Amino acid sequence: MLATDIDAVSLERAAAGCYPQSSLREVPDALRRRYFNREGDSYCVREEVRYSVLFRRMDLLRDGSPGRFGLILCRNAAFTYFGPDQRPPVAGNLAASLEEGGYLVLGRTETLPEKTADLFEPAFPAERIYRVREGASRSTQQGGWRL
Repeated sequence: MLATDIDAVSLERAAAGCYPQSSLREVPDALRRRYFNREGDSYCVREEVRYSVLFRRMDLLRDGSPGRFGLILCRNAAFTYFGPDQRPPVAGNLAASLEEGGYLVLGRTETLPEKTADLFEPAFPAERIYRVREGASRSTQQGGWRL
């Protein structure tokens, strides 16, 4: 697995994998017991899980795709903080980073730009989960994203 962020401090925190109990309030007890160890007032991701993730500093606006994935979680980033002109190219890069039939998960209040309707189809719209359209990932890789 690959986890990326532009912010080095956020990456360090994620790599450490320790969080206050309040950060895990929505995590079901069974998952918390399976994947976390209690350490004082914190819950820390078990080593075998933490070591299965590669953490890399990346910029969604400037860096190319680091590979092809079946699932990309892009929550509360590109479609919240980027301007309207920046969002379509980022969506194109995300489509190019997905395997055929791969999924993109956004934050609860985010939506894809209308200009990207040919790249993604809603899979579970209420949850902001989209599936890359057939051929979209190939076309964005071959020709790049164009508006």
